[in-house]
Amino acid sequence: LLRALGKVQAWKAAFEVTLLDDASSAPTTPHAPARTDPVTHLQGAFGAAAVALFGMRVDVAAVRDRVARDDPEITEVLANYRPEFANLASAQRVLFMESFASNTTVVRLELAAAGVDDHAAMALAGSLDHPGTALEVLNLSQNAIGTDGMIALALLLKENRSLRRLKADGQRKTVGSSAEYAFVDALEENTALHTLALDWRQVGCKARCEARCVANGDGVRLDRVRGVSIR
Repeated sequence: LLRALGKVQAWKAAFEVTLLDDASSAPTTPHAPARTDPVTHLQGAFGAAAVALFGMRVDVAAVRDRVARDDPEITEVLANYRPEFANLASAQRVLFMESFASNTTVVRLELAAAGVDDHAAMALAGSLDHPGTALEVLNLSQNAIGTDGMIALALLLKENRSLRRLKADGQRKTVGSSAEYAFVDALEENTALHTLALDWRQVGCKARCEARCVANGDGVRLDRVRGVSIR
């Protein structure tokens, strides 16, 4: 967490010096309200009902320990709309994120509406900053991640080469333009990510990131045709 926080602070300082004027003059679009996909919402509602009716609760500590041990049977953590995660204390949520620091087996992490805040997002970004991570799909939609957490996720993309899809839209906190510029900067060096969902305010940032994601997706498909590994 401290490592990620230091990176975020350094980025924000650099952004204020080099890009503040551009950010203040760039055209903006109105901040769209968070939208809930009906299918995902129904799945989340069913999950909550199952917990209430059948006592099907997730043992967060057990999942965390198995992730930290690099259990080969744990390849997906699907916790969208799970109250066990949303109701965690902030420190416990950070500990859960830090369990990914040496994990090489989880390829999909779904934490939509799971109470993820800036500290948790920074802890996760710092934990995924290692060459052995296998995570390809990360869903952090409908949480409470602000500017600092988003910058940490963007900075992760400068080094990470496993993530293919990142969803972080529908946040309950306002995300500053510095975070959007951080994603633009990160994707200049990233050749893996092909899906990025954010609530964009800067039209130019959105266009540049979308173009880069399309190019990355085309590159992945071409490598598959050629039989080249994308990992």
